[in-house]
Amino acid sequence: MKTKQIVIGLAIFTIVTIILFLLARQLFSVSEPVSVVLAIAGGLVAEILYRKKKLGQ
Repeated sequence: MKTKQIVIGLAIFTIVTIILFLLARQLFSVSEPVSVVLAIAGGLVAEILYRKKKLGQ
């Protein structure tokens, strides 16, 4: 895997994780541990979808 793809994938994971954490905490008033787990799971899903899309091209 190229360095550029790794950096983009990491950026996608980070941004999605932070946004989901903030949404879960502020908008849905979910407890912090649950917010962390949901955010990490969402970040992983976004990363996997990005990699699948890249491999498909």
